[in-house]
Amino acid sequence: MTANTVARKEKGVRFSISAPTNFLEEQGLTFEQIRDEMQFLFDVFGNRFTRFFPLHVKRRHINRMMYVAGILRGIRECAGFDRFISRFSKSNFDDHLFSARCAYYFAAAGYDIELEPKMQDANGDPDLKISKQNEIVYVECKRIRVEKYYELDRKLELVEQLYSRVNTCDQINVELFSDYGYGLLTELLQEDRFVSEIYELGLQYTEYGHSEDDAFELRLLRRPPIIGGEEDFLDVTVTGVKVSVETGARRPDLTLMRGGRSVSVTGPPVNYRSEWNQKRRRSKRQAVAGAPFMVAFCGDDVLGDPENHRRYFEDEWLVADNREFSGIALVSFATLSNQVEAQYYLHPQPNTPIPDGFFVP
Repeated sequence: MTANTVARKEKGVRFSISAPTNFLEEQGLTFEQIRDEMQFLFDVFGNRFTRFFPLHVKRRHINRMMYVAGILRGIRECAGFDRFISRFSKSNFDDHLFSARCAYYFAAAGYDIELEPKMQDANGDPDLKISKQNEIVYVECKRIRVEKYYELDRKLELVEQLYSRVNTCDQINVELFSDYGYGLLTELLQEDRFVSEIYELGLQYTEYGHSEDDAFELRLLRRPPIIGGEEDFLDVTVTGVKVSVETGARRPDLTLMRGGRSVSVTGPPVNYRSEWNQKRRRSKRQAVAGAPFMVAFCGDDVLGDPENHRRYFEDEWLVADNREFSGIALVSFATLSNQVEAQYYLHPQPNTPIPDGFFVP
């Protein structure tokens, strides 16, 4: 059953909300709550509201709108809020939302926050001014756009080829160790001999792995026979991140589920050196001379091996030649549990140190 309600705003602006009643019950929401949050977002963004949100709200819009409203409510009383909101655009919305999430996190922890602080004499351009007991740290919040690392078109082409060429009920998992792995596996899948070998060995073992020139590993995991036709099962493509239990390395993944079968391609490993170099150069221009200055990255966006990132931060970024920086932080927000994980890499900069105990991981 789907229920509808309409909320009106003065000056002729009309909102409509449409969502299944069971969805609202599962989320613990009422139409009145959704209406109030829409009203709040309209009050915040004014005539720019429709650049970011629909006026006719459906189920797929509700969680995001409630999430954004909750964050902005949490920093509404922070100094510089209106100045901060004025910088939102359609292209940078999620970047500024990360800044807002960081501000909300620190404000909830008892810090005083100023958003987009006004700097004298054009001295830097940080996102946040964080104060605690007369001590101040300036923070620049940054995200890394990771879409290009997923290479969805290449992965989808490869999983389709695996699905059609390796005709088995078993689950197929491919780990790419390098960019070379795409081309090599594609070539091998054209050879009947290679496909037959994989298929036959898969019949002999509950779990079978095949590696080739350190370019990829293909693993088959035994699954029971599939009863029914392909049309009897869901056809779903899922993208996400696989995290290594041993190292914490985060790798882009694409999984195809079709006809009761599952085929996934993960990797290749991501090298962030060029990304870190670019962010470091830009952050230098935003640093505040003579004051503690930290760059906070959205850890949810960061792919690759944490150990490689740590070495880069400590050996190449937080060094004497980069005296502008007092520290780096990777801040991740687990939205389901509302828990925050923060890793801090602090630079022992004698001229502009971050006060001892200012940030507590």
